[in-house]
Amino acid sequence: MKKSLTAVIVMIFAIFLGFALSYINKSTDISFNRQDIPIRKISEEKRYLLKDYKGRLALFEDNPDKPSVIFKVYTDNLPDMDKFKLREGIYAENYEELLRLIEDYTS
Repeated sequence: MKKSLTAVIVMIFAIFLGFALSYINKSTDISFNRQDIPIRKISEEKRYLLKDYKGRLALFEDNPDKPSVIFKVYTDNLPDMDKFKLREGIYAENYEELLRLIEDYTS
């Protein structure tokens, strides 16, 4: 009886662990697809700011205090030079440059 109860507990734990690992893999996906980013292209004059926000890569458009998009890219995982640049903020002069920067950081 004790062995079967132990076996059931181990099976339940294994199933739970499988679901937990599956969730973790999905939540750390940093794949980049241009169509997934809700960025409004208002004009060629608009400047975009990529910056570290609470340890993640974030895009600031209109409000310098509130990001428009927060990416699933943790800045702690980036090289030191990139961390430094993102703490200061990186401006993209146009939409195409913004997409290039995002692609660089998310790939």
